[in-house]
Amino acid sequence: MSKKRVVLQCDCHFIRAGVEGVIKKSTLSKHIEIIANTDEITRCAELMFIMHNIDIVILTLSHRNYEPWFLLKFISNLLPRVQPGSQVLILNNRLNIESLKNYLRKLKNVHEIMDISLSLDELHKQLLSLSQNMSNSDLQTSQSSSPLSLRELEVLNRLLKGDATIQIAEDLRINYKTVSCHKRSALKKIGIRSLNPLLSRH
Repeated sequence: MSKKRVVLQCDCHFIRAGVEGVIKKSTLSKHIEIIANTDEITRCAELMFIMHNIDIVILTLSHRNYEPWFLLKFISNLLPRVQPGSQVLILNNRLNIESLKNYLRKLKNVHEIMDISLSLDELHKQLLSLSQNMSNSDLQTSQSSSPLSLRELEVLNRLLKGDATIQIAEDLRINYKTVSCHKRSALKKIGIRSLNPLLSRH
């Protein structure tokens, strides 16, 4: 049985060292190995294009690197296309992503969303469970909820940056009503009624 290949994204040296320690200094080292780590989620996305056969992506979300639209794009669109068999473990650093949790949990490539303050033993259990499930081929790559389209993600991104609907419509060369339609569709898929829950709170 080959080891599961892991990419770790974490912007905190201490948390990264803790995660690496859990993997290297336990029975997990027989099952998984970290082949790359980075501090930025955008760099993690770039790695997905240049590396092959990534099994597990560990994302650590913090106020410094959290962009809701990019997280959604990365997990629901990019990963299934370029690394279709990969699974995501999200370590949430006390960040309010409650509004996205239900949507993310419906995606087949999201294994778990954990609070970073949980014990290293709990992280060990989740990683062991994930590697064993992957070895048993229990995981499927299909989505159980509708992924956001690239256009929906683009509209959400622009709206979250504060762009007006009319400006977005002009830039994308579409009707302003179409922009509103993409917004409604995206919010419905995520399961929220307004953009407020997606706005970063620093």
